[in-house]
Amino acid sequence: MGRRQERHRSLAASILSSCFLLTQAQGKTGIHITVDPNLLREGQSVTLTPGSVDLKQYRSCTWFRGTLENKNRIFTYARAPFEDRLNGPAFTGRETVDPFFSLRITLLRLNDSGMYTLAVGLPVIHKTGNANLTVLALASPTSGSAGALAGTIIGSLAAILVLTGTLTYVFLRVRHRKDKTSTTTSAATPTPQIYENVLPPGQRKPEIEPESSSEAANVYLDLQPTTRSVYEEIKR
Repeated sequence: MGRRQERHRSLAASILSSCFLLTQAQGKTGIHITVDPNLLREGQSVTLTPGSVDLKQYRSCTWFRGTLENKNRIFTYARAPFEDRLNGPAFTGRETVDPFFSLRITLLRLNDSGMYTLAVGLPVIHKTGNANLTVLALASPTSGSAGALAGTIIGSLAAILVLTGTLTYVFLRVRHRKDKTSTTTSAATPTPQIYENVLPPGQRKPEIEPESSSEAANVYLDLQPTTRSVYEEIKR
């Protein structure tokens, strides 16, 4: 814990000793800073990476939100073996740094737009670089686009209704024609009349079986008179 406090004091002393040199450092540019991504919107994250020069020879850096003034200082960072970071007045809690001196800002806001400056080589500033950020508001539908969208939806619904009505009309028209044709055919073809003594086509008339000889004999016996006197009377 004592070593950390000592590193903080040493870093703070370096910052304070360099404050009066900030004005002289304004013209000592030479660090190219890339912004990734280029198009920024609210809520996104961005990384500002220094390049074009070898920064390995520098042990510390300071990032500023604006010009090289202590009130604009985000933080001062020192590399290993005594890695440490001392936040400044412009620190918001959304800024971090890596060992390559890259600045990363998360959850961007509209007021994050502006110039960011990097200074390396405290207490004597050797090089600086800067980059500009422009944070755009989240895209929201305007009244014109909302009206166009509503018009598109209404037009689509109207087209669907027209198509549905057309299909229904065609279906009913075809069905009506089929029903009319069926009725005409039924009226033109009369139903054939069937007589009782005429059998339908394919049906044979049932044959009547002759009576047996025994049955005929019985009938003959039944016809003969049973009384002899009656027979004789008739014979006379």
